[in-house]
This record gives sequence, C-alpha cells and structure tokens, in this order.
Amino acid sequence: MNIFATNARRAAAAASVLLLYASTGFADESSLLDETTLRVDAALRATVIKESSPYHDDDFTSFFDQYRYVATKDDELPWHLDLRRLGIAFERSDGTQPLVLTRESRGWANENGRIAFKVPSWSAEVGYRRFRTAERRLFPVGTGAAFPLFGTVYNSELPATNPLGAGARLAVRRTWIGGEAGYRDYESAQQGFALTEGRIFGSHESRTGRRQDRFLIETNSVTTDTERFRGRRRELNQESVTAGLSATVANEKQFTTTGEVRFEGFRERSTAFRYSDLAANNPAIGLFGDARIDGRPFRYVPDTNRIIASLSLSGKVGRGHVRVIGHFAHLRQSGAGSPVQRLAGLEENVVNA
Repeated sequence: MNIFATNARRAAAAASVLLLYASTGFADESSLLDETTLRVDAALRATVIKESSPYHDDDFTSFFDQYRYVATKDDELPWHLDLRRLGIAFERSDGTQPLVLTRESRGWANENGRIAFKVPSWSAEVGYRRFRTAERRLFPVGTGAAFPLFGTVYNSELPATNPLGAGARLAVRRTWIGGEAGYRDYESAQQGFALTEGRIFGSHESRTGRRQDRFLIETNSVTTDTERFRGRRRELNQESVTAGLSATVANEKQFTTTGEVRFEGFRERSTAFRYSDLAANNPAIGLFGDARIDGRPFRYVPDTNRIIASLSLSGKVGRGHVRVIGHFAHLRQSGAGSPVQRLAGLEENVVNA
C-alpha cells in the first residue's frame, strides 16, 4: 500500500555566478603593525533559482528547501546578490596573523563570520552562525486533500480558511554566537610546574520556528488505514547556553595535568502541549478521563542544566608513558516540570555519571 503521494514531478534550476573576486595585499611599515602585510580577498556572487510548479509557491516546501532556503520563492525569477566571501587579515613576515576578519555566505539565510586576534602567548576569537532549514511537506493520502495540498486531519490545528498555512512555513531558524580567549606559553614549563595553556569560552544558540509532530491513532477509530496518520505543527522556541574554562599545567619532565569545567543549559520557551489538547483537534482520539493520563505532555522537552568536569594526568614513567583520565557529569532538570510530574508531586530529575 502506497500511503505517500510521492509521484508528483518537480524540478529546479539553479544558477550561481561569481561576479567578482579580488585579492590584494600591501605592506605596512607603521609601528603598530610593524613588518606586516594587509591581505584582503572578496567574492561577489549572484544566484538565480527557479522551481517548477507547485514548488515555486512559498506555501510549498520542496526537497531543495530542506537545505537551501529561498526568501523570494513567490517572485517570477527569484535571485540573490551577496558577498560570498570577505576576508581581511594582517600577516607578519613569519606567517602569523595577529588580526583576522572573515565572513562567508551560502545563500539567503546561511552565513558565518569571525574575528580573531592573536599576539605571542595570547589569543581571542568571536564568531557567529546563522542559517535556516525547512521541513519537507509530504503528507499521507487519505487524510484530506490529495498531495501536495495539506490534509485537513493531518494538520487539524489549521483553520479551514487557511488550509495551506500561508505565512507559517515549517522551518527552523538557528542563530549561534560565541567566543573564547586563550593563553599559551610552553617555555614557562622549563622552569618547573607552570601554566602552559588556559582557555575560557562561551556561546549562545537559539532555535525558533515550527516543526511538525507526526503520530498514529488506533485502527478502530478510523475507517481506512491511511486515516491513522495524524500530525500537528509545533511552535519551536529553544535556547542553549555553554560556558566553561580549561587549563593545562606541565613541567620540564613532561608531566602534564589538564582540567576542564563546562556548563550547558537548555531552555524550552514554548508552551507544553498536552494529549488533552491533541484530542480537542482530533475527535477520533479518545480521552481516558484521568488527569494524570490526559495531562501528559506531547513531545515535551524539559529544561536542563548540565555540568561536566574532566581531569587528565599524563607523564613518562621510566621508558613508558602513563595517562589517567577522570570524568564527571551532573544533569539536572530545571524549571517547571511536566504536567504529570506536578500532578504526581515528583521532584526534579537528577542524573550523575
């Protein structure tokens, strides 16, 4: 039995033209950047994408949209002009680069950049990433209109006046920004035990948009097997934070100790969706009449905090080499618990490893 209408034809034509590429350098004899060369390279690109019907419509997501977001699909001829790459670097005669700025782009919403600073023994870097992905809209036959239209049951939360969910595409937008600063000096270890490496780091990532949760219902609730396939769109609003530090201590006899402590936090900002809410939009789904069961969250992701610590000891013993590694992780559920947890009076979940 073919439950998916996958025989619809689709085609896409894409053209990307590198309009301009430039790379140059010149020497700077100033006292601030003595004996350095400024290097600049840049590439300008124009991209044109044209998809066949119905995938040229912004209300439909094709295979290509999963990996390459097009912001102007409704246009007669979607095109995009962008600075594909921009790089600026100061380079010394020994090849080291005390200052580097880069930015790269791969489409309408897929780019990253960084700025890095480096001097003897010290370094710092800040970077960002931004990209968007789309979820493929492929729905079982028998739950409403024929493919590639939305099914009326498979997306029961959509109003009848907006069956395609226009302006509410299933997509995820991700934004990441982070940085680190470090210290490195191996020569100090020749005088005895000394700090040879140190690093502090941190980052923040956000994920927003809409995803689709799919599920099956019992066969005795429907007339055909294909009608068992159901789904609902879920609002996505998540954040994750990472912060930590690491250090390495060594001596001239090549005994080395490295330690790291890291904190990772996850937060789900969207409202929890319960099975009772699911049944309200799907009459074929029956309730049990017990709040502990009907109040169970659907695709619930709890907020969590995790602390990770590691310690490594290594060195030469005679003609051999010995290394000992220790690792500890503490994971704790934070914030409000699930509806069932609150009904049962359960405490936050904690795991140590």
